Amino acid sequence: MTTKPKIKSKARPQRHVSRHGWDLFRFDGTLLLRIEKVDDAGVFSTDDDAIAHARHLAAKGNAFAKNAVQIHDRDSPKIESLLALRRK
Repeated sequence: MTTKPKIKSKARPQRHVSRHGWDLFRFDGTLLLRIEKVDDAGVFSTDDDAIAHARHLAAKGNAFAKNAVQIHDRDSPKIESLLALRRK
């Protein structure tokens, strides 16, 4: 009887960045994502600070940050449109 080799699962990138004060979060129960500060981490004062830091890491070549920024930039206009509709 042969046994299958155990495959180590890769940690999700979000766990790594969550410990560093930012992460991608779903907007209000939708599938839209945006970068926000992780409140419990106490690293950033505002979401804008967290976004700026992610952009800085992405510019330096951090693959996780680059992916997060691309997703954030893709979904942000849609989120802003939803927020504008709610204000009316």
